[in-house]
Amino acid sequence: MTNVKIHDKVSHSEISSIFRKTRYIYHSPEVNEPFCRMVAEALLCGCELIGNKSKIGSFLEYSNKGKEKFKQNCHNASDIFWQKIKTIL
Repeated sequence: MTNVKIHDKVSHSEISSIFRKTRYIYHSPEVNEPFCRMVAEALLCGCELIGNKSKIGSFLEYSNKGKEKFKQNCHNASDIFWQKIKTIL
């Protein structure tokens, strides 16, 4: 398969540059994943997800909110989390 590249472990700083050069990413979990950071990072870098999309929380949120709102929510995730915690304390 000349159009498929499988990477060994890479540093976190290399991930976004690899995703930006990638058209598709395959991820197909067997169980529901509440978020899945790898998929979120790939989507925000412009990759298209191939695999079982119905079990990945980040893909479902990306699809429902759209790219810009999803990106904003990822960027503000810690603030959103602590605001929600304050409402229950």
